[in-house]
Amino acid sequence: MKKIVLIGCVILILGAHIWGAVHASLDLGSFMEIDSYAYVGLANNFAQTGKYIHPTDPDEDLYRPPVYPIFLFIILKLSGESMATVPLVQTLLYFLGAYLLFLSGKTILGTRAGIAAALLYLVNLNSTFWSFKLLTESLSGFWLILAVHLMVRYWHSAQLRWVLLAGIVMGLGALTRPILFPLAWVWIGLFGLVAWQGRQPKNVTHRWWQPVMLLGLGVFAIITPWQLRNYATYQKYTVSTVGTHTLFAWNAARILEQAEGYSLTEAQTMVEQSENPLAYSLGLIQKYPGIAVKLQIRGILRTLLGAEYNTWSRTFTGDPAPQSG
Repeated sequence: MKKIVLIGCVILILGAHIWGAVHASLDLGSFMEIDSYAYVGLANNFAQTGKYIHPTDPDEDLYRPPVYPIFLFIILKLSGESMATVPLVQTLLYFLGAYLLFLSGKTILGTRAGIAAALLYLVNLNSTFWSFKLLTESLSGFWLILAVHLMVRYWHSAQLRWVLLAGIVMGLGALTRPILFPLAWVWIGLFGLVAWQGRQPKNVTHRWWQPVMLLGLGVFAIITPWQLRNYATYQKYTVSTVGTHTLFAWNAARILEQAEGYSLTEAQTMVEQSENPLAYSLGLIQKYPGIAVKLQIRGILRTLLGAEYNTWSRTFTGDPAPQSG
C-alpha cells in the first residue's frame, strides 16, 4: 500500500511539473525577465552569425558567460528555431536532477534517503518555478547536482575519472552562472583539506593530492579558454563582470536608496558615475552596515523561500516582463 501511495504521489508531482512547463511554453512571455531577452539575443546572434556577441548591447558577451546561450542555441537548432520548448527541456533536466539526487542519496544512505532527497527537490517551489523561466538557475542547478553525484561516485569507487569529470562539470556550472566559480574553489579547498587529513575512499591506491589536482584541472580546462578569450577581446582576464555589476548597480545602490532616500535609478547612476565605484560601494557598506546586512538577509530568505512575490504575481496574471535593448 505504501508503495502504491508513493507511486501515486510521484505521478501527481511529475504531472504538475509537466503542466507548468506546458503552460510556460504556451505563455512564454510571462516567463521571461529582462535577462532572458539578453540570453535569447546572444543565442540568436550566435545561430545567425556564428559569433558570440549581442546584436545591440555591447559587452553582454563579457557579462554573460556562454554556456546558457549555447544551451538555448542547441534547443533552437533541434526544435526548429522555437524558444517555446525551453521550459519543457529545462523540466526534463529538473527531473534528471531529481533522479541523480535519488542515486546519490541511495548510494550514501540507502533507498529511502534517495527517495526523500528526490521528493524534497521535486516539491521545492523555488526550483520548480525557475525550471520554467528562461534564465540560468535551472541549468546551473543541474550542473551542481551532477557534480555532487560524480563526487559520490568517486567516494564509493576511488576511480579518479569521476573527480576529473566533477571538475569539468563545475567549470561548466561557472560558465553558466558565475557565482559557481568561487564556489568551485571553496569546494576544491574543502576536498583538499579532507583528503590531506587522510579521509579517503576505501581501497585507495593514489596519493591524497592527486584527486585534488584533477578536480582543479577539470575546472581550469573549461574556465581558462574563456578567460583567455575575454583577455584577448576586452583585456580583462575574467569569467564575467557580473560580480562588480551586482555590487555597484544593485547592492550599493540599494543601500543608498534605503539610507538616503534616492530612487534606485538615481542611486545606480551615483554609484556608477563616482570616481571609484568600488571604493564608493565599499564605503557605503562601511557607513551603513546594518542596512547592508538587512538587505543581504532579505535576499537570502527570498531566494530560499521562493521566487519574489512580484515575479510570481506577474507570471500568473500574464503580464510579461519588459524587454531589454
